[in-house]
Amino acid sequence: MKIFTCRWLPANKEPKALIFICHGYAMECSITMNSTATRLVKAGFAVYGIDYEGHGKSGGLAGYVNNFDDVAVDCSDHFTTICGQILLISLSIYEKHGYKKDFNLIPHVKHMWSDFR
Repeated sequence: MKIFTCRWLPANKEPKALIFICHGYAMECSITMNSTATRLVKAGFAVYGIDYEGHGKSGGLAGYVNNFDDVAVDCSDHFTTICGQILLISLSIYEKHGYKKDFNLIPHVKHMWSDFR
């Protein structure tokens, strides 16, 4: 099933922090949370969202969630991927400045989400 994800990023500056939006029933991040995300970006934050199955621009029967554990896994997977990408970017910048280290942080941070599955 197609799961729609979205992001709003500050232009030309590093974000203060990452904010992950999880919406309520019969809502979505892609449309109704857009104004909230835009205000957060203006305040300097990077915002990421996901439309659950059956919601917004994601696939599935409108308004229907077959299993809420699947929603939790979809959110966890998406947000873990975002954090992993940012860590990889940070390591690239770190290496670019001559601080080469032979390690990968990703396996060490995935545990942050494993307890919620």
